[in-house]
Amino acid sequence: MVETSLLANGLWSAAGIAQGAMADGDMPLYRSLNESPPAMLRPYETSDGRWLQFNMIRSEELQSLLFVALNAPELFADPRFCSPELMFENRELLGLELQKIVVLQTANHWMQTFDSFELPVNLVALVEESKSDPQVLQNHMAISPGDERIKTPLIIDHPIQISNVPKVGPRCAPALGEHNEEVLIELGYDADEIRELQALKIVTND
Repeated sequence: MVETSLLANGLWSAAGIAQGAMADGDMPLYRSLNESPPAMLRPYETSDGRWLQFNMIRSEELQSLLFVALNAPELFADPRFCSPELMFENRELLGLELQKIVVLQTANHWMQTFDSFELPVNLVALVEESKSDPQVLQNHMAISPGDERIKTPLIIDHPIQISNVPKVGPRCAPALGEHNEEVLIELGYDADEIRELQALKIVTND
């Protein structure tokens, strides 16, 4: 038997924080430090209203390359940001400086620029893009239904994959009374008894 719970999963997913509390960490200090997120952990809006994430920029080398890609070499010489410690201390100011630059161009412009520098910057997706997302489609997270009665072109599939065990594809819910005969046969009724129940309208498909 395999079992879990929403609470167990939620606690596991927040273990980086919850475990700190269980180890008697200073949670008021933790909260105060997170009132303003580090500059690499906040989103940035582009000129066309899309948002970028720099959360995978996790080294001084990548951060320096990011400043070059943003055409902001002056940030290197800014005394407020000349060390990792100062960047964290002045994280809100650094974030504001980066936002001033990012908002000048479209998301597509920045993503092409960052790709040319091989920077792991993410575009925050819109839910309506999921139906054409290559990762969603190629990994069969959403599939075309085999049941011709289903008119929706894509159905979100169950996320658990089990090797060598084929999934049952999406199907329409049964119509009212659609499986009456199968259920009655399983319960031990024979064909004559089922016809009698139907004739007496004890069992109907309505």
